[in-house]
Amino acid sequence: MFDQYAPFIIASYAAFVAIIGGLGLYLVIDQRLQKRALAELETRQPKRSSRR
Repeated sequence: MFDQYAPFIIASYAAFVAIIGGLGLYLVIDQRLQKRALAELETRQPKRSSRR
């Protein structure tokens, strides 16, 4: 029954997995880059004192 649709279904699932995997990988890489940039900014700025 699904023989004629099997290639389309398999390709759709493969595309879904590739897209979701790519987005996940992008998020992990972006998080690391943002943490690195934030750490660099924190080291550049002078420390604030709690005294006024």
